[in-house]
Amino acid sequence: MNTEKQILRIPIKSIRLDGDTQSRDSVNQVIVNEYADDMREGAVFPPVIVFDDGNDMWLSEGFHRLYAARQTGQ
Repeated sequence: MNTEKQILRIPIKSIRLDGDTQSRDSVNQVIVNEYADDMREGAVFPPVIVFDDGNDMWLSEGFHRLYAARQTGQ
C-alpha cells in the first residue's frame, strides 16, 4: 500500500463529499464565510486532505476550506 503524501491540484468538483467522511455534525456556514472572505483577500490555507480509492477522491479533512474555496469560485 502506498502511503506517500502528495500535494496535487485537483478540481473541486472531482472530490466526493457524500461518503460520510465528515466527522462534524454539520459545516458551520459562518466559518465558511469567514474563510471565503480571507481567501478573497489573498490568505493561503493548508491543502485539504483527500483519499483516492482508485475510483473516487474522498474528502477527509478540510470541509470548511473546500466549501469556502467553492464559494469563491476556485
